[in-house]
Amino acid sequence: MGNLSPEYYEKMIHKVPDAPVFDRRDYLVKACRGKIILDVGASGPMSFTLQDEAKTYYGIGIDPNPGLTNYYRIDLDNYDKHTFPIIEGLDLVIAGEILEHLSNPGRLLNRLRSLDTQVIVTVPNAFSISGIKNMQKGIESVNKEHVAWYSYHTLKVLVERHRFNILLWAWYNGKPLTAEGLIFHLEPRNGNNQEKPIS
Repeated sequence: MGNLSPEYYEKMIHKVPDAPVFDRRDYLVKACRGKIILDVGASGPMSFTLQDEAKTYYGIGIDPNPGLTNYYRIDLDNYDKHTFPIIEGLDLVIAGEILEHLSNPGRLLNRLRSLDTQVIVTVPNAFSISGIKNMQKGIESVNKEHVAWYSYHTLKVLVERHRFNILLWAWYNGKPLTAEGLIFHLEPRNGNNQEKPIS
């Protein structure tokens, strides 16, 4: 890549591996069907859909959510370890579109890792085509409550730093590289880290 030094290249240039694109809703529905799940950052229609598909649903969020069963109001930037519900037989945690809202996402990831079950994280893509097009017009199209943008590399570094293995990963909604967002399917680390795209 031009006159880049090997040191710069090693530190700054990161190849994005090939991965498929899924519909975010469909992926989460299939993952949750018939399972005991914890929906972290629960809000909106997606949480009601997950509640309908899960064997048993638990949700955590900051705002009131009438209609969600087993719902706990928790500020995910301000909680202690006793705040989270104890869930027997928990199969899966969904952390959908929440990390980009948090001042300290690593703290939440540490807490989720302690639950000792698989976790699915979804986040908006920093390099989505709609974001790029808007920025070319001098407009930043971003939720007013977001404090971070994630790319494949930055999300990978974050989850691995907090001792998760990436079991599977994919884009959601759109085309590879410029899709709307990313899906990372994780497990707490207890062995070697073998990353692969969802097949």
